[in-house]
Amino acid sequence: MKNKTLIIYFKNGTTALFQNVEELELIDDTYLSFKYFGQSTQVKRKAIFVTNNIACWAEEIS
Repeated sequence: MKNKTLIIYFKNGTTALFQNVEELELIDDTYLSFKYFGQSTQVKRKAIFVTNNIACWAEEIS
């Protein structure tokens, strides 16, 4: 996945939208890891989410 959007839907009903996502990876079915560019901070970051807190996610496809 290179420079695409990712939406994470959490079990508590909230969502998170990430832009310019790269290197999306599921680690041991426990963690969702990826790099993204923060629109408000203008900084490239790496995020790691515990999948137990995630209901599902949607990634942009070509």
